[in-house]
Amino acid sequence: MSTIATQSHRDYTALAKDYDAIRFSRSGGTFLERMDADIIRDFVARTGARTIVDVPTGTGRIAAYVQGLGTDVIGCDLTTAMLDLAKARSLPNQIAFHECDAKSLPFASHSVDCIVSFRFFHLFHWTDRPQFVQEFQRVLKPGGFLICSFTNGFYAGGINWLKKALGYRTVHFEMPGELRSLFPGWRVVAARGNFLPGQRFLASLGSDRLVAFSQTLTAHWPLNRLCWERYLLLQAPKTIR
Repeated sequence: MSTIATQSHRDYTALAKDYDAIRFSRSGGTFLERMDADIIRDFVARTGARTIVDVPTGTGRIAAYVQGLGTDVIGCDLTTAMLDLAKARSLPNQIAFHECDAKSLPFASHSVDCIVSFRFFHLFHWTDRPQFVQEFQRVLKPGGFLICSFTNGFYAGGINWLKKALGYRTVHFEMPGELRSLFPGWRVVAARGNFLPGQRFLASLGSDRLVAFSQTLTAHWPLNRLCWERYLLLQAPKTIR
């Protein structure tokens, strides 16, 4: 296990019990979860996949989001404590769990229809991310799908890059031009931003129509580049290299 993976394992083991409460119990977290679920359901439905691999599965929220779509979920995570919480959901579409590293998945080559890798890449420097993409491509069928997210340095016009320049601790952002280098030959099927400044305020006004309109806008550049995160539906090359 790498140094970064070891630290992440320790951090998420310590956080596991309170993870959902810390992130999703207050108004901002409730709104974020609502947006997450909408995007994930939309993207998974577009893939047509009957089974998805969720890595890292965390507390099992992806399985909860896709309830009712007829999609089964295989959960993979490095952290035993997180897997225990995911298992405790006991959702009918959770069909298997694996404790494993994302760069060594327990699946045969070209056997998986769709992978969801949600809030994962921000943990790793851009130079460390290709190893995970290579493993995802190994297990995906030709033309299979990857749903992933990247934290956006250009949030609200560049606040995160400014914080980084001033020496504040930040996560690892999506680098300019990184998608082309990380996913050569892949197709970007869809991209949506999540958590545009002001969206939560619209929700607090009870304006579902305005929130829905803002979501439509964040499916397009440049507004999806002003959101906290970008969610991508990517299709692997249809021929094996």
